[in-house]
Amino acid sequence: MPPKLGDPVLLSQSLGGFASAASAVGRFDQSLQLYEEVIALSRAIGDRRGLAIDLGNLAVTKARQGDLDGARALMTESLEMSQEEGDMQGVVYTVINRGQVLLAQQHWTAAVRDLHDGLQLAARMKLREGIVGEALLGLGTVAAAAGDHLWAARLFGAAEAFAASIGAFLDQVLPDTLAAAVAATREQLGDEAYAAAHGAGAALSFEDAVAEALAVTVDPASVASTPSCPKG
Repeated sequence: MPPKLGDPVLLSQSLGGFASAASAVGRFDQSLQLYEEVIALSRAIGDRRGLAIDLGNLAVTKARQGDLDGARALMTESLEMSQEEGDMQGVVYTVINRGQVLLAQQHWTAAVRDLHDGLQLAARMKLREGIVGEALLGLGTVAAAAGDHLWAARLFGAAEAFAASIGAFLDQVLPDTLAAAVAATREQLGDEAYAAAHGAGAALSFEDAVAEALAVTVDPASVASTPSCPKG
């Protein structure tokens, strides 16, 4: 049955869409105000699955405002709620987004764990959405931080090719983190080598791209800022 005019769930979803759009263009105050309304409505109607999504989206806005600790706390609350509701797609989105926040905070071990968990779950679900490409980008960022720029460029290429293949936009939680990693990788490799590695990554199958991304690891015994990843 189609939703009725005035349906509170439809209203919540519509307000959430406006809030997300406002966040994407940097209108954070408006986004926060709208999310407050959305969350209050979701709580009032008992829509826990919707509430988990709302909390996760609010977390993204807070992260973009610079409140990374607040964002992580909201993402953890959202993740637990999605798990309780059995919303595995919600789990994928939230755990990968939290991984991106952890990257920005240079919590490498926790970031890689979240990105791996999200990517593995997405692969098992055969989920083909932009968030999967964001996990690839995140693990490429880890590779860049480890100094393995060829590996990073391959994962950047794989992520962009995957997104193009499904017509998705890679909406990073914190695009500046990625931009810095790409710039450092390009500077280290030079344009020609970067283009070659990027192209090689773009040619990978989805399964091979996921396998390469999941091979990026962090040695817990090492210094926190020196994650390691396999050599190509």
